[in-house]
Amino acid sequence: MTMTPEPILVDGDAPAAAQANAPAESGGHLIEVEDVGKYYRLYDKPVDRLKSLLFARFGKSYGRKFWAVRGVSLQVGRGEAVGIVGRNGSGKSTLLQMIAGTLRPSTGSVRTRGRIAALLELGSGFNPEYTGRENVYLNASILGMTPAEVDARMDDILAFADIGPFVDQAVKTYSSGMFVRLAFAVAVNVDPEVLIVDEALSVGDVNFQAKCFRRIREFRDRGVSILLVTHDMSALTRFCDRAIVLEGGRVMGSGAAKGMVDLYKQIVVPNESAEGEKKGTDSAAASAAGRRLRDGHATNAAVLEYGSKDMEIVDYGILDSKGRPVAVAVGGEEITIVVTAEVRREVKHPILAYAIKDVRGTEVCGTNTLYQEEDLGVRHPGDRVTVRWTQRADLQRGPYVLSLGCTEFVEGGLAVYHRLYDVITFESQPFQRFTGFFDARASVSVIRDGEHRGGVGRVE
Repeated sequence: MTMTPEPILVDGDAPAAAQANAPAESGGHLIEVEDVGKYYRLYDKPVDRLKSLLFARFGKSYGRKFWAVRGVSLQVGRGEAVGIVGRNGSGKSTLLQMIAGTLRPSTGSVRTRGRIAALLELGSGFNPEYTGRENVYLNASILGMTPAEVDARMDDILAFADIGPFVDQAVKTYSSGMFVRLAFAVAVNVDPEVLIVDEALSVGDVNFQAKCFRRIREFRDRGVSILLVTHDMSALTRFCDRAIVLEGGRVMGSGAAKGMVDLYKQIVVPNESAEGEKKGTDSAAASAAGRRLRDGHATNAAVLEYGSKDMEIVDYGILDSKGRPVAVAVGGEEITIVVTAEVRREVKHPILAYAIKDVRGTEVCGTNTLYQEEDLGVRHPGDRVTVRWTQRADLQRGPYVLSLGCTEFVEGGLAVYHRLYDVITFESQPFQRFTGFFDARASVSVIRDGEHRGGVGRVE
């Protein structure tokens, strides 16, 4: 029998009932989900489904319940951006469909206020026989717009979708990218108070995705509430104030987006076990005397650490060109990330990795030995491996954290031996001002009046 795991993190939000009557105009919740569950009946034989229909009035059931979502509570206030993460089959899409009103919950209650624009399954709400233009009217009417309102915004919708003459062709001829372009264009032009997006932004080219994220940012600035399901952890930390993690239809964690990203990464590790954690604790104490590089660093007492520890990270540090611990990384100077791992059980092709993240959890830079084609080979118990990466410290001004990992690709997937999230904190002091995350060290030259000969960019 498969057991549903118990929640391992909870937040301090008040029960939904306590906020149920807050008016939207005064900044109350626009979405209130209270103890919601959704189950489906599964049948071992087709005839059992027929028997269940025939004898339901007598209280007999021949199927068994499968809970896709169970006991979920969630509130979203005006202007909040809330992310939902979880593995495939964890109940994310089912939850969104109940919030959007396309599914009725089996238990609990869902209350929403204001106009909701939901971008759920690709092409939902579209008639494949209709043209794109006809589907704009159809989809917009579902979202509460009148034909006159659609007429007024048709040019904006078509400009955002940017599918050219295909707008007058039947949508059954569309590619998946064209589908999502048109659906998203309608959703973002109905002036929603709540925007619900379920993985739709993973479809389409990079330019369209950038345009979508710009529009989402504009919505946030205007006070639109956003509910976002995505597997893009960077997007989650960039756009969401907080997040929930679903596993087996239950809420496993709720809180700040960055912390939930770390929790999600921990949940998806297939080989983590209590035995591995205990073994790691014992080996950590045994090797404490050999840990020298970390001395002098600002280490994180609340570091997230997990893995089987068949190969354990026993030492690490960020050093300057003179081998001193780095507290402030100065722009233009080189820093070296050093990681030492010790083998507890034979491993064949381990991978050591590092990532530097900002305080919102966005990975700014990083790499690993696999990407750099450095095969660490077969390693036996007692072996130690030290890897050094040297890079320029050209980060934007502010605080950063270093995360480390030791993994291996095995037949069953990715084996996680040891991960240390946000283990060292440090500051960056850039050499010069720039925009973005990273100083590209761009050079500049100016061609002044009287110097232009032979065409643009060419001086003779």
